Amino acid sequence: MKLQFSDVTVYNVLAKHPEILSLYAFSGGTVGLATPGMIAQFLLADDYLVGRARYDTANEAQTE
Repeated sequence: MKLQFSDVTVYNVLAKHPEILSLYAFSGGTVGLATPGMIAQFLLADDYLVGRARYDTANEAQTE
């Protein structure tokens, strides 16, 4: 099984990429954002995973 993965920032760029969206433009409907499944198909992968974890870089006990 071939997996591709990225963080959410890269996914947001790929989801709006015109080459990826053009693959689905002729399917009868309009596509605003590509799904992870669409991106996986474009990358010739079985699945595309999006990491959504965040790392808190604030100082300990910081309130703002």
